[in-house]
Amino acid sequence: MSDLLLYTSGEFEGDLDTDDGFLKVTESFAQALQQRLSIKFKMFKGEYVFDTDAGIDYYSNLLKKGVSKEFLDNYFIDRILETDGVVELVNYSSVYDAGGREYSVDFTVTAEDGSIVSTSL
Repeated sequence: MSDLLLYTSGEFEGDLDTDDGFLKVTESFAQALQQRLSIKFKMFKGEYVFDTDAGIDYYSNLLKKGVSKEFLDNYFIDRILETDGVVELVNYSSVYDAGGREYSVDFTVTAEDGSIVSTSL
């Protein structure tokens, strides 16, 4: 699997990487998978006009009162495991501050090619 490479930080985060005037592609399966996971969790369901099922259903499922940490964990684990290229969830840890309405996740997956990919949300 290879994808067009995107900037991962800075002013152009999420844009196509064209530093040298040419489009770049991801250099490894792991890099492509990490980019795919990042895109998936940054996109709200319905936001992409060509595929309104793409992304995370934050409004209907997550951004409401009374959502438990267990529900959030199960929801995100399911979304991780359904991602093309993910074979296994190796590690998952999350922190939920209900009062501050903040949720953060660190996880590691095994990719189809056997590589290990770690990321944070």
